[in-house]
Amino acid sequence: MNDSEIIHSFLEIRQYSGKNGRAPHKPLLMVVALTNILHEGNRWLSFKKSSPILTELLEIYGKPAKKQHPEYPFWRLQNDKIWECSNKEKIVVNKSGDVNPKQLVSEGVQGAFNQDIYNALIKKPQFILQLINLILENNFEESICSEIRTMLHLDSFSHDAPSSAKKRKRDANFPLDVKKAYGYRCAICDLDCKLGRTEFAIEASHIQWHAFNGPDTVNNGVALCSIHHKAFDRGSITIDFEYKMELSPLFNGTSELSKLMFDKLSGKELRQPRDRKLNPGFSFIEWHRREVFKSKI
Repeated sequence: MNDSEIIHSFLEIRQYSGKNGRAPHKPLLMVVALTNILHEGNRWLSFKKSSPILTELLEIYGKPAKKQHPEYPFWRLQNDKIWECSNKEKIVVNKSGDVNPKQLVSEGVQGAFNQDIYNALIKKPQFILQLINLILENNFEESICSEIRTMLHLDSFSHDAPSSAKKRKRDANFPLDVKKAYGYRCAICDLDCKLGRTEFAIEASHIQWHAFNGPDTVNNGVALCSIHHKAFDRGSITIDFEYKMELSPLFNGTSELSKLMFDKLSGKELRQPRDRKLNPGFSFIEWHRREVFKSKI
């Protein structure tokens, strides 16, 4: 397979897509498997080895769930014809097409990209890195991508996306337009920092993520300080339909600063743009509440 064919096959995996819904299970498994090739050169990755890190990634960056199921992508990715599992004849598959994770461990099941894909990747570490970045960019906001790269010990590498990859273009004016609409202040804590005449620490956050067809329009953005931007992207906080903040019941912080920045957020009104026509759109808020916010499970 050539590079373009690999990119196409990776981006065409089947994922839940109703209402621009997030389904990061397969992409996260692919990133873990690519990282395994990059760091260790191994084609095969055991379920036992991959399960802990994949579960952690799903708990942090996936949608809220009572229990995460790393066995789902590990087994289901076979349906996309880019992945195979060993010892699969020994595994009992239920009516839903799923398997018992305990049996995957007991039978020593391993997963791997198809041989032709592996052969194309093993001598191209830079292309592996580019694929990792492309998968992340197509499933997460950039603030999340950088965290995942750190968790997988990829920070020391460059992360340019493949030149042949098709990505939605971003509007370069989006960050400035959003920050200008909110008066260069955090819409949550009212922070405004300048060094001389230059503002800093205020960022434009997408409400509905760009990777999930969120437009680069001001009513799909909100100006936030670096801390509240990270919390918003991670699902620690969200906005309700009266433009009031809601804090995740899963959030906790013990320091005085944490309490100051978060404990009294629920019910606090979001600082809105002077032009009320630029207020966050309800459809974007609904998406964030459904797909990102860590609500009570």
